[in-house]
Order: sequence, then structure tokens, then C-alpha cells
Amino acid sequence: MEIFYTRFDDKPDQKKLNHYLNFLPSSMRADILKYQSPTDIQGRLFGKLILKKIFKNYCNDQDILHQLKYNQYGRPYIPCLNIDFSISHSGEYTTVAMSNGFQIGIDIEKVKEIAINEFKPMFTESEWKTIVTSTNPLKTFYAYWTKKESTAKADGRGLNIPLNEIIIKDAISILNKKHWHLYEIDLAPDYMMHISSEQKEVINIHSITF
Repeated sequence: MEIFYTRFDDKPDQKKLNHYLNFLPSSMRADILKYQSPTDIQGRLFGKLILKKIFKNYCNDQDILHQLKYNQYGRPYIPCLNIDFSISHSGEYTTVAMSNGFQIGIDIEKVKEIAINEFKPMFTESEWKTIVTSTNPLKTFYAYWTKKESTAKADGRGLNIPLNEIIIKDAISILNKKHWHLYEIDLAPDYMMHISSEQKEVINIHSITF
């Protein structure tokens, strides 16, 4: 498994942002610019640029982004490749997980104060008890959340799956009796990130700058 990430400025230079947007197909630029938040715009922009950078040698087409397709749940894939990948962004980071021949999902979240009680229905009784009785309920909440969401993304249906149907057992998640391997990645302070993988593999992490 290969993990690629980049960090961006939460207050982007508009000229530089426009420069990077020009590397994307026009339809992709228009879709990204529908978002108002600079974080959302950059998160999606750099996710696509990471794909362009790491996949450019895998297909005959020099611009791999023209081959990007989406399944019925909005999960991206490239038909000519036997490679699975997953994208996530939060705060000042965009991450891409890539695997060869097996399914993978990634989720990163910036740990910030939220009303976690509103999310109680997303967890089993046992999971919720672990969260609220831990020494750091907020961090434990994000750990469970990223484990569940990375599994939902690896499955291919994303948040169309009720998260309370994903059962967390330490370093394993279970969805419809299928077991997924979970890996925590300590990328940066105040961030929580997990990988969910169909196979148990060694993870290589790469920083990408633009």
C-alpha cells in the first residue's frame, strides 16, 4: 500500500490557486469551484493533482484525469488500471491511498471540538461506551469515526452505508461479515487518520509538494 499526502496553506494565494486549477480538465475545475471554503477547494484540487502525479505513467493517455470515472456512489476509479485508490482531505492535508489489486479506503479528520453526542446513533453500544469512558473522548471518537469511514470508502459505497453497521474490533472492522484490516497513520498533531484494507500489507508513506 502506498500513501501520498500534501499539506497546503489554509489561506491560499489566488494566483497560485488558479495556476494549479489550470492543470485540471475544465469540468473538474468547475466542480471544484462550486465549493465556497478555501479548505474544500484546495482539498479536492490537490487530491486530483496527487492522482495526476502518481498515475501519469500507468496509462497511455498522458492526462490520466480524463479517464477518471465514478461509481454509482460517487467513488472515483480509473477503468484502465487494476489499482484501487481512495482520497480524503481535512484541515490543511489531502491524502491518497493506493493499492494494487485489492480494495482500500482512507479517512483523515482534523480533531476539533464537536458535539459528539449528536453522532451516538452511528456507533454500537459497546463502541459508544468506549468513547465516553475514555480519558480523551474526543480523540477516541475521531479514531472510531475514521476507522468506520475508511471502511465504508473501501467497500465502495461510502456514507451510503449506515456507520452503525460497521463493527470495530481493535485493528479489524467488520461489514456484512467481511473483515477489513485497519491501520492508524500518525500524520500530524491534532489529526486522526486510518486506512482500511482488504489485505494486510506493508504501508509506504510519501510526502508530495507542489
